[in-house]
Amino acid sequence: MNTSSNNLSVLILGSSEIARYLVKLASVLDYPVTVCAGDAGEHRWPRGVTQRLHDFTDRPWSLPEETHAVIAQGHNGDPKSVAALLNHHAKHVYLIASEKRSQEVIHSARPLIKNQGLLDKQFSSPAGLSLGGQASSEIALSVLAEIQWRHHGQEDCFPLTDAQHTQTYKLKSNLSSVACPGKRP
Repeated sequence: MNTSSNNLSVLILGSSEIARYLVKLASVLDYPVTVCAGDAGEHRWPRGVTQRLHDFTDRPWSLPEETHAVIAQGHNGDPKSVAALLNHHAKHVYLIASEKRSQEVIHSARPLIKNQGLLDKQFSSPAGLSLGGQASSEIALSVLAEIQWRHHGQEDCFPLTDAQHTQTYKLKSNLSSVACPGKRP
């Protein structure tokens, strides 16, 4: 039974270790999950996970309106994947990459994207809220936290990522802290 609000679904391109943790965490939250990877059939996925054994850029399909797509495929074809997901109306695209790699992907993807404004509004990389983790499971948690944060429209509220944000961001008086929604900062 899907108890997720507003029809959030998660599409994961790739079957890397981070991708496998993302699938587990999203499944625990009862989000519909699709894994798109040529080797998806070689892994054990939680019940209800949809598998597509081809590259999204080769055969894209119509995405549900609230699809949050994570690229966790080891960097093969990242620019084409970013462009294909944005061009096929993913709600938001998250790239698992370093800051340096992110800039390279953006530079390569930009000419392939039909609406350039989407790159600024619907793309995150490095993906995930800054929770301080380094392990694959911790990175997956931070990415899923960002997905949840964006899905619930918290862009006007800061995600308490570092001291610089807390000092410079002006909170509206009626907003609560993301870190502890019941408390005011």
